[in-house]
Amino acid sequence: MSDLSANAMAKPKQNTYVLFSYFLLAIVGAKALVTAYTYARFTVDDAFITWRYGRNLVEFGLGLQPDFV
Repeated sequence: MSDLSANAMAKPKQNTYVLFSYFLLAIVGAKALVTAYTYARFTVDDAFITWRYGRNLVEFGLGLQPDFV
């Protein structure tokens, strides 16, 4: 076996790395889309709770519903 064929067998082709990179990017992108779709509807509720806590902290102290304290 010559040195040329040994080097060719030892190193994978550059094309393999490019295809693997695209595959990995597709998997990460798909996961990001699924996560965004799943948790998009919770932002309105979370924002309401945050603003409510902030308002009650300034007006009454700590608590979501100060009427029941």
